[in-house]
Amino acid sequence: MANIIISGFKEVDANLKKVLSDVQLRALQGMITSAILVKRDNEKSLPITPVDLGNLRASFFITTILGTNANDSSVFKGKKALKLSTDHISVIAQSMAEVRGSAKLMLIMGYSANYAVWVHEMLESTNWTRPGSGPKWFERNLKRNKDIILKIIGENAKISLTKTFPTTRIMGEHSEEIIP
Repeated sequence: MANIIISGFKEVDANLKKVLSDVQLRALQGMITSAILVKRDNEKSLPITPVDLGNLRASFFITTILGTNANDSSVFKGKKALKLSTDHISVIAQSMAEVRGSAKLMLIMGYSANYAVWVHEMLESTNWTRPGSGPKWFERNLKRNKDIILKIIGENAKISLTKTFPTTRIMGEHSEEIIP
């Protein structure tokens, strides 16, 4: 009867867990890079973010388990600055709670201004105060950049084939190596 000894499962399991953790962290970095691309594209590709006092643009935020990239709540202007500031802080806190409470890798981005959805859905025929702005600027931006976003996340999340891991060895009778 031949004796078969298989060793190295603990090392393989530990290495797989480390690789998965690394992939998740790199995927999150790709998500953050993509969100920054979206934010920048909202300002350069038509239609761009509408502006009256600049409060809508100032309310843009990105939140992940690593934290948030949002303007300070003191940047809001006008009669409703205090309300916008309070809402901004509240939306950021809610977003942080959601990403921290999720079992899945998550990024939340958007606008904290309470009127953002209303402006986003306005009709094309609206007299937009900022040249080049228009309805559904955020949605169009996401659709326009979908392939780039997926590529950025995918490239960041790739597993490096050059990493070396201790190999699992299967040894046969007389301790001859069968599989390196």
